[in-house]
Amino acid sequence: MEYKDEKGKYYSGDEAYKAAVEAGKFDVIVLDGLTNPRVDDIIASAVRGNPHYRLLAEIPFRNANGTSEYRIWLKSH
Repeated sequence: MEYKDEKGKYYSGDEAYKAAVEAGKFDVIVLDGLTNPRVDDIIASAVRGNPHYRLLAEIPFRNANGTSEYRIWLKSH
């Protein structure tokens, strides 16, 4: 991922996810814990306690890769 903040600072990779979430740039965030657990952990850490987002739901599921839950955050306006 690539992200440029409002001051023009450029971020890439993991830092881009973290900076964009901390700045509230996404309307909806959905993590499943299985597709890319490392990136999910980075995003989950950035969204935790972030005033831009509120947790909407945690929905358990099972698929061929295992069991987990969808964690869905909505942007607080």
